[in-house]
Amino acid sequence: KQWYQRRVAITAGNSGKSGPGKNNMSSLAVCPKLGLSYEKSMKILESIYKAVEEMLKKKQQPCVSPNGAFNVSCDKPEQMIELVKEAITELEIVPGSDFFFVLDVLASDFHSEVVPGQGSAKKGQSQSNSRHRYDWFEGQLKPTEDFCDFLEGLVESEDIIGLVDPLHYEVCNCLFI
Repeated sequence: KQWYQRRVAITAGNSGKSGPGKNNMSSLAVCPKLGLSYEKSMKILESIYKAVEEMLKKKQQPCVSPNGAFNVSCDKPEQMIELVKEAITELEIVPGSDFFFVLDVLASDFHSEVVPGQGSAKKGQSQSNSRHRYDWFEGQLKPTEDFCDFLEGLVESEDIIGLVDPLHYEVCNCLFI
């Protein structure tokens, strides 16, 4: 038998297609590193949540969604990460060491199918044989390959350990972390 340690996580920020800003990716969660007790994990999550709340109170009126996360205006998913990093600067916890990020991409919300090679790419957009396109920034419909490259770069440059719904379910060349 293989045993898995359960992880707790909280959604720190919502953005996405239904939110303000140009970023169509859904939300950002934080989860403590493996090996911590449940109590220690919950203390870390609570301190992050409170720090984000306090920072948003200073900057703007925090708007909390039904799932308890803060609705934030972001033009890029990196801005959600930077918001959390900025909020915790005075805490003694470090992203990538004490906790990690999980990005809920919700790609099925901004996925489109097009006819490959028949004028589906607009000026400045990549031409691809793939019929799948992603509009992860408002008005920038890009092929699957470009979207995977973007996600790979994001995961490599940030403290992200997981992607939720990174690609439309019909896309067979999946990105695994």
